[in-house]
Amino acid sequence: MLRPTMCISAGRAVGGMGDKTMATATALELYHNAFLIHDDIENGSESRRGKETLHQSIGMARAINAGDATNILAVGMLLKNLSFIGVQKTWMPIAGLATCF
Repeated sequence: MLRPTMCISAGRAVGGMGDKTMATATALELYHNAFLIHDDIENGSESRRGKETLHQSIGMARAINAGDATNILAVGMLLKNLSFIGVQKTWMPIAGLATCF
């Protein structure tokens, strides 16, 4: 879980509290996993990290739904930041992802 650890460490480096960075760190990991689910489907991958991919295990339709749901869970985690960093900073990671596609 390198990504969340780096996120929490970066937050602490600029004076953030661990509990305040946890939502962003969790969102980062959720986004990453959602993208991996969809990536495995697009590439027709049969395994990831030595195990059967999700779409091989539960079927294509359910894996797509799981990837989409994981993206929504990530947005929900980011929205937990509203009360202490405001709308603009909370929206930045979501807007940044939108420019990737």
